[in-house]
Amino acid sequence: MSDHRSSETVVEFSLSHYVQVKLTDFGRRALRSQHAKFYEHAPRVPEYELPEEDRDGWSRWQLWDLMNRLGEYCRGAPVPFETIIRIETQMRPDPESEHVDHAAP
Repeated sequence: MSDHRSSETVVEFSLSHYVQVKLTDFGRRALRSQHAKFYEHAPRVPEYELPEEDRDGWSRWQLWDLMNRLGEYCRGAPVPFETIIRIETQMRPDPESEHVDHAAP
């Protein structure tokens, strides 16, 4: 029996790191529905915006946020995103954040 694990690469990964997924129509509807429920009784409801997708349909999420929003739908069919997930192995700076590490040398 051969050891198939010899070609695997193990990386440390934080829940705050980014993944990329391709949302399904079901996933887009689930996100839209969550938005509507959250703002159901709000006097001013911001217009719903889908997560930004690149030209191939990939959207970028911190893992904790993806699972917080869509994890409950990952128990069967239909699925909220395609089953192939891209895992970013290095933290890229979040373009929305201008965090400066003052402790760095």
